[in-house]
Amino acid sequence: MTTVTVPHHPMLIGGQSIDSDRRMEIVDPGDERLVATVAEGDASHIDAAVATAKAAFERGAWSRATPQDRAEVMRRIAAAALQASDELIELEMACNGATIRLATGFHIGYALSHFSYFADLAESYAWQRPAPVETFPVLSQSVVHREPIGVVGAITPWNFPLLLAIWKVGPALAAGNSVVVKPDEHTPLSILEFARIAQRCGLPPGVLNVVPGEGHVAGAPTRIASRCGQDRVHRLHRGRTRNHAAGVGHGQTGNPRTRRQGPFDRARRRRPRAGRRRGALWLLRLLGSDLRIRNSRTGSRRATRRVRRTPRRARENDRGRPDP
Repeated sequence: MTTVTVPHHPMLIGGQSIDSDRRMEIVDPGDERLVATVAEGDASHIDAAVATAKAAFERGAWSRATPQDRAEVMRRIAAAALQASDELIELEMACNGATIRLATGFHIGYALSHFSYFADLAESYAWQRPAPVETFPVLSQSVVHREPIGVVGAITPWNFPLLLAIWKVGPALAAGNSVVVKPDEHTPLSILEFARIAQRCGLPPGVLNVVPGEGHVAGAPTRIASRCGQDRVHRLHRGRTRNHAAGVGHGQTGNPRTRRQGPFDRARRRRPRAGRRRGALWLLRLLGSDLRIRNSRTGSRRATRRVRRTPRRARENDRGRPDP
């Protein structure tokens, strides 16, 4: 009996390949054959990745580098990834099930071209620009200087694994941030290989970390956001966290009577058109117009009453005049 050995991919933390006791099986959705195994990360691995990313950010090898230096490294990464595009295409096809045409032109082709765009943007973006001149209380001129914020947590889906990861990783790296990526547990191969290419091209260790794992363990928004230290991100994901706690996914509606509506639910919202229509009607009456406004619900038309307004000063002067 012939034993088929499949490749194993460890996670990437601090520039080092980190393995774990548990492994996830990556299955080709086309023929359901086992194509690879991946080290399964948990909350402790996320904590270690965030700590490493914070240390790399504080060291300043990437965060305090000039935009020109960051752009040069990112261009080297894009060129090296383009040379290894055949391998990236194979990995994308194996775990995502995309056709070779779709994987070549869209999954990988778009991803690498967008990363090159972010590399150019790192150099061309105006990181420092003058603010408007202030004249009160004294004449002064201020300057707005944009700086990296620290560690960025990125949770990526399965449908376009590398492209959607690049949309998160590219701008964060261009701005000088460190990144911790938690890819979907079914499609982590392409972003793992891309991160290793980035390490070989001179990206400082710890700037880009990839931790595959189950979403409810390693990728919970509270885990990523709280460990990255971004309270605003934590608040934005709080509604989605409640949905997961109630056993409701992104594409499900659940029972609105038993839980609060999350940000991805199709909750009923008040129509703002009525307020705008009343405000427009009041303005037209004030100006004396004679326009017709369609009722969006009934489809009927109604005409506004012509109201002629005279200036207040003229009305006050007419009060003292005798009637003709």
